[in-house]
Amino acid sequence: MIPQQPPSHLPSLPQVLAHILDAVFNEEMDFQQLAEILHQDPAITARVLTIANSTTHAPTHRCHTVERALLVLGLDMVKTIVITAATRQFFNSFGRHHQGFLKAFWQRSLTMASLAQRLARLIGYRNPDQAYLGGLLADLGQLILLQHYGQAYLDCYFGARGDDQLLAAEQAAFSTTHSAVGAALVNRWQIDPILADALAQHHDDVRRITAAPVLVKLVNLASRLSLPQQGVQHAGQLLGLNEELVENIRTEAWQQVRQLAQVLDIDTDNALSPSDQDGYERLGQRLSEIWQLQQTRSTLSQPQNREQLHEAVQRVASLMTGVEQPLLLLPTADGAALQPVGTFPSALADVSLPLEPNHGCSSDAFLQQRTVDCDIAAIGGLGNSERELLHSLGKKRLLCLPLLHDGQSLGVLAFALDDPLPMSDSLLQALAQEIARALAEAPPADEPEQDQQRIAEAVHEASNPLTIINNYLEVLRLKLRASDQLSDEISLLQEEIKRVGDILLRLKTPQQDGGEPAATVALNPLTEQLVRILDRSLFAVRGLRLELQLDPRQPVVRAPAGSIKQILINLLKNAAEALSEGGVVKVATSANVLVDGLRFAVITVEDNGTGIPLEVMNQLFSSPITTKGEGHAGLGLSICKRLVDALSGKIVCESGSWGTRFQVLIPQ
Repeated sequence: MIPQQPPSHLPSLPQVLAHILDAVFNEEMDFQQLAEILHQDPAITARVLTIANSTTHAPTHRCHTVERALLVLGLDMVKTIVITAATRQFFNSFGRHHQGFLKAFWQRSLTMASLAQRLARLIGYRNPDQAYLGGLLADLGQLILLQHYGQAYLDCYFGARGDDQLLAAEQAAFSTTHSAVGAALVNRWQIDPILADALAQHHDDVRRITAAPVLVKLVNLASRLSLPQQGVQHAGQLLGLNEELVENIRTEAWQQVRQLAQVLDIDTDNALSPSDQDGYERLGQRLSEIWQLQQTRSTLSQPQNREQLHEAVQRVASLMTGVEQPLLLLPTADGAALQPVGTFPSALADVSLPLEPNHGCSSDAFLQQRTVDCDIAAIGGLGNSERELLHSLGKKRLLCLPLLHDGQSLGVLAFALDDPLPMSDSLLQALAQEIARALAEAPPADEPEQDQQRIAEAVHEASNPLTIINNYLEVLRLKLRASDQLSDEISLLQEEIKRVGDILLRLKTPQQDGGEPAATVALNPLTEQLVRILDRSLFAVRGLRLELQLDPRQPVVRAPAGSIKQILINLLKNAAEALSEGGVVKVATSANVLVDGLRFAVITVEDNGTGIPLEVMNQLFSSPITTKGEGHAGLGLSICKRLVDALSGKIVCESGSWGTRFQVLIPQ
């Protein structure tokens, strides 16, 4: 009978899993590149597609490809899938004892995938990637049977000679075949019945599939060609291809898989080899690094201020590298030099490392955004201050890692050493990424006392006219009680005045205020209220038209309502002030927009102006920046970005000669 449980921990080769772990934790890897690497392992591919098409995630459209599955699940979920698979594989002795089977399975699966894709391209098939997936998963049922029946299936597999004998032995022993099991799994995904047919019939006699869909023929022929001296004679009958041409395709596919095996250090000629043990050691090392980085992230999230963070950075860097006194070098206020922060020897108290090109190891690392390793005996490289630093510490070399976040250098992590660090480059880079992320997300430095005093005085003075305006509006509302519409609008204005007062109070006592609490917010009525106020007070008086389109699905989020109002007001105010008479601004809401596996509600503000210049777009959310002329501080968009980040949301801008469109994505 066909196993009913989905694949939960199908075995993979350790070398392949270590390679996939490197990919999912490489922040420079895009989804397309990651999908290509996941395609190197049938078990991981099957697991990702199974979870993406499960009722838990319930995508609107089924996931036909790994690329779409990545979008539905998001990178964090894929990391969890791969880490779980790698951990089980590392601690499960079963996979170690059956390397011969896993190697043969991996090699044939990738060969079938490559063959199916090449054949599809040759005949002009509309979806070569689907053919690749069919070839990759053709024998997936073997792994599922192995998962359920263990040694009994291995005895069946190694006792058979050829595919026909294997199918017969599987049927006799388990009342099913690996072809039927693989097809059943794909049917559960509900993505493509033809793909399931391709898996079910990939060992069928050629005469039975001459009228079958092209995908079935492609996978069947790829299965035959994946074995030596088989399949070529059927190429003409199935796809009308020349035998010599098909033989060349087979040679290319085999060569591609052999090259990949060499890159991953997989010895496909021997069931057991030293590279297999090396593969498990590398997998164990990679898992150890991941656990260390997770602990590092947890440690760096605890400090309450920058001074504590600087000390925490040095502490985790020392624990992970074994270096007693790592140096955290950050730019001075004027950006002219790097200086040590946190704890460091008193001899370094006056050290200042100029930030100039070719002026030292640390400046090169910061300015060129690359790791720099300099020996004190080498000519050049080190600056004079750095040589003095090494002499004072009694060390021979200086290793400098740039701390990069969103393409910007935030500082340098430096190690004064006698010998090279005994750790992988990938772990060093990952450590630098975690530190850079913590520095970027750190709370701002405390305000100087006199600046705080000026803020308190300004808040006090601003509160007086706000109170007068609010009281006068209340008098007007009572006089106009007969008009419900005007009374409602005055109430809205009073709410906005109160919100201004709350913002000013947060400036006065930021350490005592956690901001407005999150609440369940229906976006449609909130947006409609603001648009009604601003249409009369800001747009109509300028000869501008404000249009509103609300999603009937009624998007709802959990967030501070004041933050959403402030974002929308800033965007609408910017649009109004940038347009000339006759301009149009459109405001829209949308629900259930899927991004990286998460559902967002979206507020869109679009105008038909002249667009934003490229030089402004490049630093759009930096403060100050403006396209509205003199008298504008340009703070609105930087405030929007900060508020959106606080909501764990995203803000996206598109601009051209047609106008400008902002989209604010808030998690639902």
